[in-house]
Amino acid sequence: MEPLAQIEGRRPRRAITASLGLMRLPGMSCLDPFSRILPRLFPRGIRVRLRSGAALTMSMDHPFWLKVVRRGYQEMATERLLMAGLRPGDTLIDVGAHRGIFTVIGAQSVGETGRVYAFEPDPLHVRGLRTSIRLNGLANVTVEHCAVGETDAPAWFTRTRIGYERLPPPPGGGAGRSAPMVALDTYVRERAVGVVRMIKINVDGPELRVLEGGQRLLASPEPPLLVMELSRLGAAWGAGYRSVRAYLRPFGYGLYGCERTRGDLEALPPTGDLPWNLTTTTVTLAAVIPALHRGVLEEVLRLQSRPATLPKAPRQDGATEETGSPPAARAPRV
Repeated sequence: MEPLAQIEGRRPRRAITASLGLMRLPGMSCLDPFSRILPRLFPRGIRVRLRSGAALTMSMDHPFWLKVVRRGYQEMATERLLMAGLRPGDTLIDVGAHRGIFTVIGAQSVGETGRVYAFEPDPLHVRGLRTSIRLNGLANVTVEHCAVGETDAPAWFTRTRIGYERLPPPPGGGAGRSAPMVALDTYVRERAVGVVRMIKINVDGPELRVLEGGQRLLASPEPPLLVMELSRLGAAWGAGYRSVRAYLRPFGYGLYGCERTRGDLEALPPTGDLPWNLTTTTVTLAAVIPALHRGVLEEVLRLQSRPATLPKAPRQDGATEETGSPPAARAPRV
């Protein structure tokens, strides 16, 4: 079983290929038996290039790293939306940038004339984010070491297995830190950001708080396309599907979604619950203004009709390609 991501270096490439081969044996999970060996062999991670063209250093401690390397992408739906929805000169805001996979894809899509603003409160992830930016030679990304929320005030972040999350301190205290936080409306106004084409939100729970801090953006003449994750963590913040839908409806947004691991968006009903259980799965949610974002939806649906097809970011000459297919023009912006 050959990985679809390009792995730099003969030694890590052989190790990963062997690990993927063992995955095919009965009883082997995606992390057996190398889950303890590989982090020791490659303590600084491995350098890979995904099918989107993004180059990253993957940590062996990341719970999904081997799946990402095997498939050549992290989240198909989100990557398709970024590459189909962004054009040279656009602006992307990445809230919860983590180590930068979507920041890099977005920055490659908007080109030298565009801009990406990446927000991340976790100091460890910020270092990984800056490394990803340097690795891809990007000069169009602004990294903000802070959180995004409903107000311009510090917030408490608790240390968890995957990083710092905006959670109250556990009973009896626990590892955590206070971090600066800014509302999107404040940031966009003070930095004179201009028109924001897309906002990607992945904050493990308080997604609704991020939206509350960006009301002016949502009500602007050119509201952004929204891409966010919904999971069981949102319940503690009142950020379940119904709450998010009710909040976005007055702004004219329609919702599309899919299971994060599946990748094919489908229209979501204006009433009722999600067709998926958020206690057992994470959902990728796309909020669109039909009159403004129809071209993006058409492009994403076209790609979904060709399984595992992912557009590459624009090349320097402005042309585009699709993985596994001949060059094709993107749908015009509507």
